[in-house]
Amino acid sequence: QLRSRRWTLTSTDSGETDHISGDGVTGLYPLLLDDGGHRVYAGQNAVDATREVGASASEAFVYQRVSNVYEGGGTMSGTLQFVPGSIRQPMGPEFDVVVASFPLPNFVDGDQYIY
Repeated sequence: QLRSRRWTLTSTDSGETDHISGDGVTGLYPLLLDDGGHRVYAGQNAVDATREVGASASEAFVYQRVSNVYEGGGTMSGTLQFVPGSIRQPMGPEFDVVVASFPLPNFVDGDQYIY
């Protein structure tokens, strides 16, 4: 189950770096299933994430955020921290999945990144 995420966004123009971190993603804590499906839980924090708000037996969990933080484009990278089993019933130590750096394109006149 996803516990938290950490992102680093870097501006191509200025080299300015922003760090974003927190529990879950957009207030959700997806539980990825062995068969490729998922269940999605919501809560105030990772321990409180007990209310099921969605599920799919066959589709991958997808989330996206919107940002217009860097007009000249940039890059984004980070880590997603998972708990084997679930947050409430862990079946092993937490582990990080590294998300390699990927480009954030230039935006024009109010466009926003979707990542």
